[in-house]
Amino acid sequence: MAKRKKKSSPPPPTPPAETVLVASRAQTKANSTLIMLGVTVLLTTLIFPPFYCFFLAPVALVPLCVCVLRRPMNLKYLFFYYLTGVGFFLPNLYWLQPVTTPGFMLLAVYLGIYFAIFAFALHRLTNGLRIPATFAVPLAWTAVEWVRSTFLEGGFPWFMLGNSLTPAPIFIQIADLFGVWTVTFYIALINGLTVDLLRLPLKRDGRFNIILGRLIAAGTLITAFVIAYGVHRLRENTITLGPRVAVIQDNIPQHVKDSPTSADEVFRKHLDLTREAAQATPRPDLIAWPETMIPKPVNREMLEFPDARLTPEGREHFAKVRDVDAQLRQLCDEIGISLLIGSPGLIFFDRGEERQNLTLLYEPGIGQTAQVYAKVHLVPFGEYIPFRNLWGIGRYMIYISPYRDHEGKPFDYSNEPGKIWTRFQLSIREKRVLAESIETSTRFYQFATPICFEDTMPEPARKMTSPRFSPPPNGSTNKTDFLINVSNDGWFFPVELNQRLQASQLRAVENRIPIARAVNTGNSGFIDSCGRIVKLIPIHTRGTASLAMPIDSRITLFSVVGDILPMLSGILTILAIGWTFVRPRRPQLTDQHI
Repeated sequence: MAKRKKKSSPPPPTPPAETVLVASRAQTKANSTLIMLGVTVLLTTLIFPPFYCFFLAPVALVPLCVCVLRRPMNLKYLFFYYLTGVGFFLPNLYWLQPVTTPGFMLLAVYLGIYFAIFAFALHRLTNGLRIPATFAVPLAWTAVEWVRSTFLEGGFPWFMLGNSLTPAPIFIQIADLFGVWTVTFYIALINGLTVDLLRLPLKRDGRFNIILGRLIAAGTLITAFVIAYGVHRLRENTITLGPRVAVIQDNIPQHVKDSPTSADEVFRKHLDLTREAAQATPRPDLIAWPETMIPKPVNREMLEFPDARLTPEGREHFAKVRDVDAQLRQLCDEIGISLLIGSPGLIFFDRGEERQNLTLLYEPGIGQTAQVYAKVHLVPFGEYIPFRNLWGIGRYMIYISPYRDHEGKPFDYSNEPGKIWTRFQLSIREKRVLAESIETSTRFYQFATPICFEDTMPEPARKMTSPRFSPPPNGSTNKTDFLINVSNDGWFFPVELNQRLQASQLRAVENRIPIARAVNTGNSGFIDSCGRIVKLIPIHTRGTASLAMPIDSRITLFSVVGDILPMLSGILTILAIGWTFVRPRRPQLTDQHI
């Protein structure tokens, strides 16, 4: 019996040409999106140290903005923009890895949200309300950058767009108007103008697009103002020379500094560096140490703690504390120069004890003065456990801590923040030889001491400078004469040191105040009130440097109004986005409608 032939299954239907074309276009669109977002990550990385390609800043956001305005705003693309943020922060925050690997990764995952928020805001402002990108980009970016820098227990004020222009001092002088946010707003505006040049038609109805012409004119006038203002500010003669300050820098990695067997050696090295700085010609009036280079807390509460309340072990510990203080007093008297010391602090209460991060002033013949600054703005994970009292989160956050006890377990090492923006007074006695006598006079100078990362944020430096927040000891209404940033950057890679230096340069311009920096591992040196680096000790070297502080008499608008520009940007952005949800429905807007 013959076998029946099996019927062959028909071939699968060939998809219509239109379907293939649509799929091909979708794939091409997705690929081009990923390429442009990758270029955004590359450009925004190159404008900061260690690359310093500041000339790319006016176009660094352009690929991202073009994607946002040419693609639909849905969850898929919003997730792409979030990944762009993570893709930027994750490799660029690698210098945090030695402190806390889980913390640095979680931080990058969190910070990526702000790229997505910016994308959503820009899409609503420009595609939803016809606001040109020239104005929508700076409004949205400045507001989002400010929130990122201040939200959640101080925020993360790193990679501010305005910091990237420090290699070109003429462009950062506008920071004395509304802070670093002014520079950020300007860079974002030029990025937005570039986006409009790419997306808007050159001609409409056979004639040059008048709206595009107006945007070009606005960008040109604003750039002309920025340059003219920069030239004017750089040429002003408002400087008088103040006291000569010396800073000392050693190169001590954090694991060496934390070793109990190394603490005394670190202290001895700083005593030797101080003697070296004191022998310089001309002699300094003040020598500044980096943060927490003292092996024991030598604040007055420790020195004056009653022995009757101590155990034998406690008496031995406090004897070492008083010995450190005695060595500092002896050194101060020996060289005849005031010392600014970064020291840990310990304060005792009936409920227990509290740690603080302090700067102390020693004067010849007096020893430790009553002037002390307790750091107000603490560093998350480095100086306290974030959210330790919020819904029990602290017991999980503690595992991200870089500190471990002798058994390898994390513990809550949180410091207590200070409450006062202390202003120190430095008195300098001068002798003038007259015809028949010697006349002695005393000059007084005011200075403040941002500790560690307090120089990366606009507000601490502003409050330390302004008499509204930092009352002078003598009751005058003058601003602070200069700042001394003391820090321990032994934790980090060199790229972090240079990124922090950029932030300090903006603080100098914002308040028109010179800054001395005494930093373990670097960058120690001096910045003038125009944000220019005057003198630096090379990174990862041991040495000293001194400078007569160039005191600037100018009072800035930023010191009066503070962060008003990003706040207004945020308010306008929120109101505009809110309007897109409640206004009457309209047809989808395109570039041709603008």
